[in-house]
Amino acid sequence: MKESVKVSSTYDKFLKAALLGGIESKPRLTTIIKVGLWESEQDKKQKILVHFHGIEKGLLLNVVNARYLAEHLGDEANSWVGKKIVVYVTLTPLHGEQVECVRVRMPKSPTTSQRAIAARDDRAADPRDVEVPSDGPPDHDHIPESADAGNQLNDEVGF
Repeated sequence: MKESVKVSSTYDKFLKAALLGGIESKPRLTTIIKVGLWESEQDKKQKILVHFHGIEKGLLLNVVNARYLAEHLGDEANSWVGKKIVVYVTLTPLHGEQVECVRVRMPKSPTTSQRAIAARDDRAADPRDVEVPSDGPPDHDHIPESADAGNQLNDEVGF
């Protein structure tokens, strides 16, 4: 008699895009708290399983995510523990369709304006991982009142 292998009991224990809120969700800055190996019961293939602070289920790394982390954090996965990364949902092609997937990336480098925006925005996960909004092009036609007060500027050129 063959052993029963159910997809739901095998893969439902791992992090999926829907658990993060789907494609509309904000990227999450988190810390890697545990790294281990997971072996498929069916084909005995091993994959790296990464657990994050504040996220209940671990992420079973596919080749894309595993190579990205190795490139940025080093080939030794155990050295990733304690490192900050961003976990986010995006779309990827699969069998001719676009499907949601979980990806990882390094946090953005902080800038002064990003820290200022993050301080105002209590929804920001971390000041190093906020988008800087564009306020549009500067208004060059606007002249401050103080510059025109009393005709302080004399643009006449005497030839």
